[in-house]
Amino acid sequence: MRVERIADALSVLAVFGHHNVSTVLAAAHDATLLTWDELRARRIWAGLAEHDRASVYRLVGRAESVRTMRAHLVAELARDAAEVGLLWAPGSPGRLPCGEDAEALLTALAHLPREWRVAVLGGQRPPRSPRTPLDEAVRYAVQQAEAGLAPPPAARDWAAEWDREEDRARGDLVGERLARLPYGWQVDAVRRMALGTDALAAVSDAALTINIIRAYGVYLAWNAPHQPRRAQPAP
Repeated sequence: MRVERIADALSVLAVFGHHNVSTVLAAAHDATLLTWDELRARRIWAGLAEHDRASVYRLVGRAESVRTMRAHLVAELARDAAEVGLLWAPGSPGRLPCGEDAEALLTALAHLPREWRVAVLGGQRPPRSPRTPLDEAVRYAVQQAEAGLAPPPAARDWAAEWDREEDRARGDLVGERLARLPYGWQVDAVRRMALGTDALAAVSDAALTINIIRAYGVYLAWNAPHQPRRAQPAP
């Protein structure tokens, strides 16, 4: 019954323009909260990686965003809810896509010199032309840093298409906010950046969601920037 209601909710969201705000909002809550319930009912939730749990929490926290009836917000929520629903499909790997890649990117960012990390994160902003994908930007920064090279000076104003001083300041802010998130949320934020989300929006959305989900009884500790230590094998 729950899965059927989720499917019905996604059908409403797919043609949200044919419905009033209250109907779309109810569908958004069904698509997100019932998906969360279904993961727990099927005992999938307990085995999810922390970054996948963060994705689900973020989905739940965004349900109210459809109240604006903005097409891209409704479409994004519906797409993400459908993706999470694949976790209980037969043959599912039990994890959301790109999580391992995001962990590797986060590790690489953490080991970059600060000036390179600032340059990379500052470049992940809404572009006026295609921006360098995060994985390419990180790979280039790692190569240059290993060669002992520093980033070139940034331009001082908006005349530059890329790499302005303002971008570097933005990258510094993103880096600070990213480091304050719990580890799994850092991975989820980097995953979103790699998929094209503005870096500042990714970390701001995470912080906002952590506060929103308190309404559902979920309280998360902040300032957990390091990956949990893996259990050591028995001797």
